[in-house]
Amino acid sequence: MSVNLHRTAKRSLVHWVSAIWLITAGFCFETASRAADVANVVGQVSVDSYTDFLENDLYAHDGDARLYGPEHDLARQNVQERFESFGLTTRLDAFVYGGTEYYNVVGVLPGVIRPREIYIVGAHYDTIAGSPGACDNAASVATVLEAARALSQFVFEATIVFIAFDREEQGMIGSEAYAAKHAQDDIRAMIALDVTAYRPYTPDQPQYNAASLYYQSTRPEFVDRLAEALESHAGLTCGIARNPGMLYSDYVPFDRWDLPAAVLTSYAGAINYIIHTPLDSLDQPGYIDYDYGAQMTQGVVGYLATSAGLEPVRMPPDFNGDWRVDIEDLTILTEHWDQNDPAFDIAPPPLGDGIVDIHDMEGLMHYWGQEIAEPGLVAHWRLDEAEGVVAADSAGTSSGTLAGDPIWQPSDGKFDGALQFDGAGDVVITPFILDLSAESFSVFAWVKGGAPGQVIHSREGGANWLMANASGGSLMTELRCTGRFGGALRSEALITDDAWHRVGLTWDGSNRILYVDDMEVRKDTQASLPSSVGRVYIGAGSKLSPGSFWSGLIDDVRIYDRAVEP
Repeated sequence: MSVNLHRTAKRSLVHWVSAIWLITAGFCFETASRAADVANVVGQVSVDSYTDFLENDLYAHDGDARLYGPEHDLARQNVQERFESFGLTTRLDAFVYGGTEYYNVVGVLPGVIRPREIYIVGAHYDTIAGSPGACDNAASVATVLEAARALSQFVFEATIVFIAFDREEQGMIGSEAYAAKHAQDDIRAMIALDVTAYRPYTPDQPQYNAASLYYQSTRPEFVDRLAEALESHAGLTCGIARNPGMLYSDYVPFDRWDLPAAVLTSYAGAINYIIHTPLDSLDQPGYIDYDYGAQMTQGVVGYLATSAGLEPVRMPPDFNGDWRVDIEDLTILTEHWDQNDPAFDIAPPPLGDGIVDIHDMEGLMHYWGQEIAEPGLVAHWRLDEAEGVVAADSAGTSSGTLAGDPIWQPSDGKFDGALQFDGAGDVVITPFILDLSAESFSVFAWVKGGAPGQVIHSREGGANWLMANASGGSLMTELRCTGRFGGALRSEALITDDAWHRVGLTWDGSNRILYVDDMEVRKDTQASLPSSVGRVYIGAGSKLSPGSFWSGLIDDVRIYDRAVEP
């Protein structure tokens, strides 16, 4: 009895405290925590850490070469492992050059409020034959690594992407592949770094604290803000100009796709005559200016922290995992009040203050009533509408159109409303989203009802991704690789028993996995999956065949560009 009374008292306190907050703040929580200091983020940049990455991870000493061979691959592996150690969502982004597969190394720090807005900072890790490539371009890759280390300790509204490009020296092959693949992304700025730690000046010369920014065709708006950040956070005066003709680097392919891009380089970068020679080495006395490289990093970090929207917490306060901050999260926070619990000591960033207190309450209230962006979520149809013929996509721009006569059920869903399908022509049709078979992906939905052979999710002209087995009503998928090794994947988990079930399919690049109620029910290996670029059908098969239409409720359909483990 005392435990229940204590819990009731706690919940009463939560409601009282939240009411006071909501009334006095008027739903606007611009607190001291909100004003998390960008200077604090910039202060995380360390010349020692920058030096460590450059000296020990990137193979830029006498005799090293990152054109091909073991040192090229070891440098790539080190970048990948560093990104992973920072907690970034990390992948090797493959492309083919000269019949051989190479990889850009990509690390993603997802935004929590506006994740589709993307800021990129990148540098190439390859070099040419006979050159260790210390200044061109290991010093710039070290800036990418140090920026990733510093920024990954914080939370941002928008997404920041860190990239180590390959095969720049052969004609920007890696960055061209990436830019072409992501040309439709909402990229707000692409900062390429090249030859960024060369400073052949003395402190008494005006060029000592200078840097250069070049753009290719149209001057992007962001370059002025980047120049301001270099001045205010690093003390570097930055000249901005159009490429005079010889500064081709990884920003150029992005410009070709009309994406805002520029290259940041040393003021003396264009007159560094020992790049592409054996003398471009960390062992060349007085050659690399590590302090200058760290200054460049500070300026880039200051720009990214400001533009991506620094948040006042070190992790989002979605404690119950429903991707929304509300009374349940506040209840959980107060149950840990005055405790030293890192899981709830969310403010101030980057480490908290060792106790759950008013700072953490302020951090939570900053997000009150907001949705937290779920990493990798590219489409989300809540199906909570009460009327109309549009099923809104709350995560993107792929809202669906109702065909047939499905009926909105505003209060009968697993979460709020749902959509009732009659099994005789009802379907939701959405635009093409992504060719999700090209990389890892996931699709999940809540369903109730249905019958054997009916389909929950499919692609027009493609495969049935989620459906009930025609022989018994258990979950299966017909999405498979072509050839004799391909086949449908069938589970034994019944989903047509008129109870709510969360069904899902993921592919991690090599394995198909089926889930029912967040439990793995079947798994196999598929080397690849076919391209699937048609429109999405919810509640019907890929050919809209009689018998494929779902008869029952569907709720909360989600598509991810990553493999989700429920």
